Amino acid sequence: MDAHYRINLLLSLSATLLSFLLLEGTTAWLVAFFNYSVLTVELLNTAIERAVDTATEEFSETAKLAKDAAAAAVLTVGLFAAAADLYFLIPAILRRLL
Repeated sequence: MDAHYRINLLLSLSATLLSFLLLEGTTAWLVAFFNYSVLTVELLNTAIERAVDTATEEFSETAKLAKDAAAAAVLTVGLFAAAADLYFLIPAILRRLL
């Protein structure tokens, strides 16, 4: 398992656990969906990177662009999931603490 996937797995599981502990109903499932979307896109990124590495042994600008685009997809989905986590979980955490 790729190191980036393990990091995303830990973050996604943590946020999902918090969502089911602190949120209710559809909102909890929505936050979980956002977090697991990151894992799905990370798997696609890994597949693209490995396929590109298999297809070419020398440097290729096109191969670099493909790998960069796949990594950017992970970053984009990850930022959205983080924003959703903050939007939904911070108020829920504050309500529990205060």
